[in-house]
Amino acid sequence: MINFHIDYFLCCTLILIGVLQICAIFSQLTQFQFSSRPILNMIAAKSLIGAGFILFFSTENRNINDYEGGLDGNEQTVLFALALAFALISVALFTSLLNRDDATKNDRCQEHSVTCLNHDTYFQLIKLQCKNFFKK
Repeated sequence: MINFHIDYFLCCTLILIGVLQICAIFSQLTQFQFSSRPILNMIAAKSLIGAGFILFFSTENRNINDYEGGLDGNEQTVLFALALAFALISVALFTSLLNRDDATKNDRCQEHSVTCLNHDTYFQLIKLQCKNFFKK
């Protein structure tokens, strides 16, 4: 692969997208899932997790110390946090585009919680919050 830091970031991103999808399935956040069928979504999520591990550990020898070219704890923390942010943004963007026609128009969520993703996509919720903010 390209570089150890980039490899770690990309593989963590793949794995975290899969984990976010599994969380969306178990939380029944239908508008935050890639597919309307939970079994297909679970297969895709587990495939992403498996692909991340396989890509990371099968391409090079990854069992190296931080003083021999590996990542130290601070670098891992920063890269993992960036991968998580990128995964969240990617899933929100992709599912909002994918599910934009599936979201119910009449039943808008009035709560301020993550359970609103049962009815509305992430971008619809942001749009609703902006409208409510500028009305005041």
